[in-house]
Amino acid sequence: MIQDRDGKGFFDEGRYYLNEPAPQFQLKIKSIQEEVNENLDFNVFLLPDLLQLDDVMDVNLYSIYKEAYFCVACGQYDAGIIKMGQLLEITLKQIIFIKTNDTSKRKTFGQALINAWKKGIIEYVDFKFLFWFLTEYRNPYTHRNFKEILKISRIPVIKFPIQFQGKEFNLLDLQKIVKKTIDGIKNGNYSYEWIDPTSDPSIACQTKEQQDRQIAIILFWVVTIHFEQLVSIYLNQNCYDKHIAKYGSPFEKLTSIEIGEEE
Repeated sequence: MIQDRDGKGFFDEGRYYLNEPAPQFQLKIKSIQEEVNENLDFNVFLLPDLLQLDDVMDVNLYSIYKEAYFCVACGQYDAGIIKMGQLLEITLKQIIFIKTNDTSKRKTFGQALINAWKKGIIEYVDFKFLFWFLTEYRNPYTHRNFKEILKISRIPVIKFPIQFQGKEFNLLDLQKIVKKTIDGIKNGNYSYEWIDPTSDPSIACQTKEQQDRQIAIILFWVVTIHFEQLVSIYLNQNCYDKHIAKYGSPFEKLTSIEIGEEE
């Protein structure tokens, strides 16, 4: 057990407890392991089966895909969505490389996408999907643009005091205030006000987190389906064979070790 410096609580086995008020009102914070395990128990059953390396062939792409899966499964939804954007960007750039041998990696996702469409490297249906993901999720989440993520959503709020002059606030006070507020709303004595959550970063963050789980899980299904299609169409063995036949292999000049049967 580790006592908090301000004397208001203590840590014990990864959990934080308040010394006051009474034990029945102690605040318990979940450990990282508890939170991850709870998310895994819930999310794994909602996610598609994890693709295997044999389904993808490209170790780099599979590494990004697997990281995106584990982010969503463990409850790191924002990170998972960002990784999905990275996966589609690097997949597109690998397709461009296999088709043209262009090794330039400096272009942005958007620039690479426009270039691939203009040169006929990808079909319109694939361009349309990648452009949709880029504008609707990849850019807003990468730049944490709350207005684009939350769009025109409004949330109900009600303001009530949490501090009283000459009296130290505790959890029991909060419980009484919340109960009185809820009863007042039910009786029609109080009413909500609707506000734009993006007016305050803290409110925007909490509102965003409420919807991130659903968005991330649905998006992972969509991205998995399209990612598997992109790989099977543009990055299959035949595509790699054509690339090597036309542009050569970076390993073809390496010396091959000869091992005799007697060894």
